[in-house]
Amino acid sequence: MLNRQLSFMKACDIGTEIIAMDALGQGIFTIDKKDMSSHLLTIVEKQQGQRNLYQEAAQYGNKIFFFPYAFVSTEVIIYDIEEGSLEYLVLSQKNEKIFGDYKPIQQIGNDVWLFPTEISRDAIKFHLDTQEIEIVAQWKEKMKNIGVDSTDVFRKVGEMIEVQNVLYQPVKGTNYILGIDKQSYKTECYALPTNIKLHTVVDYNGRELWFVDSDNNGVVSWEPVTGKTKFFPISFKDSWNNDICWSMKLLCGKQYLWMIPYRDKKIMKLQYQTGDYECIDIMPEKFSYYEKAPGSVFDMTVKNGTIVDIYPFLSNLAIHIDLENDVLSERYEQIMLPMEWTDEDIIKYQAQSGNGYETNRVSPNISMDYFIQNINIQRKTETACNNGDNIWKWVSGE
Repeated sequence: MLNRQLSFMKACDIGTEIIAMDALGQGIFTIDKKDMSSHLLTIVEKQQGQRNLYQEAAQYGNKIFFFPYAFVSTEVIIYDIEEGSLEYLVLSQKNEKIFGDYKPIQQIGNDVWLFPTEISRDAIKFHLDTQEIEIVAQWKEKMKNIGVDSTDVFRKVGEMIEVQNVLYQPVKGTNYILGIDKQSYKTECYALPTNIKLHTVVDYNGRELWFVDSDNNGVVSWEPVTGKTKFFPISFKDSWNNDICWSMKLLCGKQYLWMIPYRDKKIMKLQYQTGDYECIDIMPEKFSYYEKAPGSVFDMTVKNGTIVDIYPFLSNLAIHIDLENDVLSERYEQIMLPMEWTDEDIIKYQAQSGNGYETNRVSPNISMDYFIQNINIQRKTETACNNGDNIWKWVSGE
């Protein structure tokens, strides 16, 4: 039987619909949020690889910009919602300083920030309105002073949270937080207690920024105004792999910090004041994920008021958290290829333009093969490490 699930890393929530690029095929789809039904919008015909893994989807006006996961030799794909047309943008043609890989990539307002995986390169800011590039040299200079491991070819910093016009982001594996002024780009560095090593996820509850410890020892809060910190230990002994941080996303509720797993069937929530925490099973008897495939069970989260929609990547359900009431909703959905498609339609869709796709929609552990092969080729001159041992890191971006 064919796998009918529509999988994606990132998509663009435009209100009543989601615009997503199929990670296991060549289509761009619209997903109706009322019933999660999908409809094919267009085929990406100039795709260089066999898999569409995109780490950010940014909207400006009628255009959706898909920024690739493996940025080397890969184009930004621009989909025009009104015209249904595609553009292919090579950022290196905009500025010769743009080369190599970028992780993370994050939309802030009408701009997209791209952070290089090597600290010898500049951070860049892509203006969605003009499609022009701006170099943010201050970031590189501050990173050089921190003493980050330059032999690590993976991401060096985490996602950003904006507080009073300053963009804060953790420096992975260190006790440092960067603060980038949105207007001047002046970059400051803040140190937490030296025994803390930060992971790449962060959220803000209106007073404190919250982070997780990359060694799975607990969570830490930091107040930007006062510099006050708190640390709460948490046991992640049941983690699927203690070498990988347990949480892929933090969400600040009214009274609790919510931790979304990389690869687990439970969610954790921690009380801000006491540090007491509990594990909540995700839809027992209904939720499942591909245990042998590298990658995260969830990837994309979207806040709609006090409700957070959490979308699957290597799992089977979209779930929702009510942050006002600090509860996991009983509601869930599956996101499938168009229900009217027959098995023959799916096979025909995957065989577009003789692209060498399998004639069956296969599980993600097989579908990642081409992606991993590309990664090995792209990075073989940059690291002597065993790529097989680092497949997870490539897929998670860590």
